[in-house]
Amino acid sequence: MKNRRYDIDALRVLAFGILILYHCGMLYVPGWSWHIKSSHSAEGLATLMQFVNAWRMPLLFLISGAAIAFAAPERNLSRFIRQRAFRILFPLLMAMIFTVPLQAYVQAVANHSIEPGLLSFLVRYFTFQPWPAGAFDGAEVGFTWNHLWYLPYLFMYTVLLLAVIKLVHGVLTKPLFILKIPAAWRFMLIYIGLGLFVTWLKMCVKPNFPETHALYNDVFAHPYYFSFFCVGYWLGRPATNSVWGSLSQYRVSLLLLALGCFVLMQTYQMIPLHSVYTLLMLATILGFGYHHLNDRENKLARFSRAVFPWYILHQTYIVLLAYLVLPLQLGLWAEAFIVIVGTFMGCWVTYRYILLPLPILHAAFGIFSRHTTRTHR
Repeated sequence: MKNRRYDIDALRVLAFGILILYHCGMLYVPGWSWHIKSSHSAEGLATLMQFVNAWRMPLLFLISGAAIAFAAPERNLSRFIRQRAFRILFPLLMAMIFTVPLQAYVQAVANHSIEPGLLSFLVRYFTFQPWPAGAFDGAEVGFTWNHLWYLPYLFMYTVLLLAVIKLVHGVLTKPLFILKIPAAWRFMLIYIGLGLFVTWLKMCVKPNFPETHALYNDVFAHPYYFSFFCVGYWLGRPATNSVWGSLSQYRVSLLLLALGCFVLMQTYQMIPLHSVYTLLMLATILGFGYHHLNDRENKLARFSRAVFPWYILHQTYIVLLAYLVLPLQLGLWAEAFIVIVGTFMGCWVTYRYILLPLPILHAAFGIFSRHTTRTHR
């Protein structure tokens, strides 16, 4: 247990907690479309959302890549892929059957694309009947995985990364020049290369190929998120311990640089600044996490087992609560309080008192035996 990376577990919990709050905020950001919108809007919320939006998904993929490295999949690649397929794709399938359709139904009713009637909607949904244009996200293909798009992307990236590892394993064991460079300098080179690459993607690719989250034809999203996934995997390798120490040492300087870059980004709206801000914030978060959260007494890490079921459940709760509360016209703050607190309470009650006591539901909601994320020293 002494080698467990508690900071990675804790950062995963924080990242998904921020994701839940971000999705709650989507109800109230003026000018941003979402599955359902409140009649109230919060001026200034867009700035806070932009502060988070630049790094929230890259952070998730980076952490996921690091977790892959800590699991040492090269010991038995085929077994690892089989396990990942079950742990990722089976909960995804169950969610697409039992929880996600409720979001699609609420969205379609809220925008008046269909008449109310959950049973008739579900029959039509599971028989892949055509829908009015824009009825819900995914209506063009008849079904949706909605906010769970991260899961099929994560599985695809895992398989792709492990295939590359298998192909280049012999090459990486040879004394290549770059492997002789100290890890901290390698990290700088990799980060500079990553910054240039993501800047090019945002300037040249994203304007023509916006994100679809549909797995296919997502020309910008795949190279963008896969890059962070691969960097995370590299950071999880044994030779990068000194990198984590450097990130921890310079964490305050990185934070100040990131905040300054965010101010400049808001002022000048330049894509290179957006990329630099993303990379600085990621380095800052990893540095603070390693310094403050890599401790066995860290209580956040204990909630890592609950992350997957909360991730599956949270948006369904947000959309359903919003659909019920919005017509009451309670005002912005009361409405937001009910949605946010209700979502967190709903996820907690469902996880603690329904899912955990019933082992038959564990695999369907991604609850598996407690794992240890270890370094390889």
